[in-house]
Amino acid sequence: MSELLKKPPLVEAVCEFQFDPNSKWDWTVPGRLFDKIGKEFSERADVHRLSLAFQQVSGKASPPSVIEGGPDRIQLKRPDGSAMVQVGPRQLIINHLKPYPGWPAFRDMILNVYLSYNSVSEGGALGRLGLRYINQIELANRGYKEIISVWPSFSGRLNKKASTFFQRYELKHEKPEGLLVHQTGLMQVEEKDIIMLDLDFISSAVSGMTQQKDIAGWLEQAHDRVEETFIDSLTPNIYKQLKEGK
Repeated sequence: MSELLKKPPLVEAVCEFQFDPNSKWDWTVPGRLFDKIGKEFSERADVHRLSLAFQQVSGKASPPSVIEGGPDRIQLKRPDGSAMVQVGPRQLIINHLKPYPGWPAFRDMILNVYLSYNSVSEGGALGRLGLRYINQIELANRGYKEIISVWPSFSGRLNKKASTFFQRYELKHEKPEGLLVHQTGLMQVEEKDIIMLDLDFISSAVSGMTQQKDIAGWLEQAHDRVEETFIDSLTPNIYKQLKEGK
């Protein structure tokens, strides 16, 4: 988030570009992108598709065989694992894990990688653009109503203590035009009770974006929507504690 928190709950920030499915693509693009950004993202890995094949023998189906297809996308990672770029057919994904450097640094990384990608590919018009922030806050003997402002409500005989839950809402926005997918959940991570707050701003009305300034403007507006939703999804007391590092 743009306001620096002394105890940020962020576990991953993601920006995803999806391009026109009818645009040109070939598998030389990841290698040419690596030539551009390989000094920073020097670790390479393939992500493969797995499929199951069934064979009929004498009227009986044999056990399925796992067939590994070609790469689904190529990952270019920083040596310390803090960030990576994923490239696949008509898709570019920029991920930042902990430690998160703050919005200005992440925004600049997104724009630099996007410009490098455009210089080596004929990606065509954008089809979809997304900015996503995934946060986790440990319950630590608190009730979930002490942490988040949106929670499941049950009445009558349904009014029981929730051991886990998952909520998803899609909130329409006009500036920029798109949907903010708001997801919260109570789960266990490494034997700890965790509140997950997953905010994903997605726009499909982006085909006219061709210039860096257009992308930069969308990113700023989308980030503003995510940040204000993050703040309003938490109780004031928890947000204050995150700011103060408590």
